Amino acid sequence: METVSESPDQEPISTRMAWSKLPRSITGREYIDVCNNVRAWLAEDASLPATFPELSDSAYLAPAAGDGDVEPEETPSSPTAQSADNAGSSEAVEAAIKYTVADIVDAGCFIPEDDLEAILTRWREKKNLILQGPPGTGKTWLARKLAYALIGTDSDETITAQQFHPSTSYEDFVQGLRPDAERGLVVQDGPFMDAIYAAAGEEDEKTKHVVLIEEINRGNPAQIFGEMLTLLEADKRNSGSALKLLYASGDDDAIHVPPNLYVIGTMNQADRSLAMVDMALRRRFGFATLKPSLGGEWLQYCASKCGRDEAVLTQIAEQITAVNALIEDDVNLGSAYCIGHSFVTPGRRSSPLSADETRAWFGQVVETDLQPLLEEYWYDEPDRLKEALALLNEVHVQ
Repeated sequence: METVSESPDQEPISTRMAWSKLPRSITGREYIDVCNNVRAWLAEDASLPATFPELSDSAYLAPAAGDGDVEPEETPSSPTAQSADNAGSSEAVEAAIKYTVADIVDAGCFIPEDDLEAILTRWREKKNLILQGPPGTGKTWLARKLAYALIGTDSDETITAQQFHPSTSYEDFVQGLRPDAERGLVVQDGPFMDAIYAAAGEEDEKTKHVVLIEEINRGNPAQIFGEMLTLLEADKRNSGSALKLLYASGDDDAIHVPPNLYVIGTMNQADRSLAMVDMALRRRFGFATLKPSLGGEWLQYCASKCGRDEAVLTQIAEQITAVNALIEDDVNLGSAYCIGHSFVTPGRRSSPLSADETRAWFGQVVETDLQPLLEEYWYDEPDRLKEALALLNEVHVQ
């Protein structure tokens, strides 16, 4: 490899790169951002190395800033020692970019880290987990973040996402017959079988795979999973518990769900059109109930990260809490129908909004999101609807 020479009027590369020293621990996203920044910096000047390998080579050959003439370190004579150094470096990098519950909280989750760890621990033990709760509590968002924390990285490479609906069948999800122009009807694997084979094919069982199912109770889960209901159990994740599938031929091997495949689903309890979860399925899943979170964590996040006026946010939280109390006291509704914090958690922005602008934003949320929801709840109780809307309108009608 050719080394890149430096012009006399330039500082050594090692000096110019001093600003980019990384902290001891960074997230995966921060690591990617640093790489992108360095790549953009290299493209600005033709005299700089063109690629990361050339940059590394030049930095190695250049003397360290302030050290004068420094002899290059001796290359380890032992291949074993060199391999050990490389392994140690890889482990250090892997530990530095590992995705954890702290990253979930930093991304905008208002559940304490200890509670998130408890949910993760239960998921690891049970292998299957369902997040349930009122609309707008961030079930789908949190399910994916928990999958990242379980896997250890915010990559979707080992995540299979599916959404159940009334037409979803065993043949769609697990395995079924499909027409083939040359062979007629052939057995074709569905996404769940694909995930099983991918997880089973890993050389290291520590490499986890996740199947994420949105609105798991919108279909008929017991029918969709079929014999997989038995194989999902944590103590049946072994070859001794393997079963032949419905469409298996005489030569097909029995199937078992590998221990490194985890299932997480979301469930909206407030949808009247959905039936209760089959008890056989319920026994095989752990359940975590999410609740509206409009406390200090939500307030701080929306004020500091989303640029909303803190005083108005405090009033919003108070009024929604009052409306939720009306919902909980209604015998036809209850806590499963409360208004979740996602309705009033905006996207991040750098420039803050004034109090009037924050009220105007909330007015739009009420008009397009909350009022239609409450009209559905109390379509036959206009007085209760009027009372709830009056509480919300106290915020944005000033």
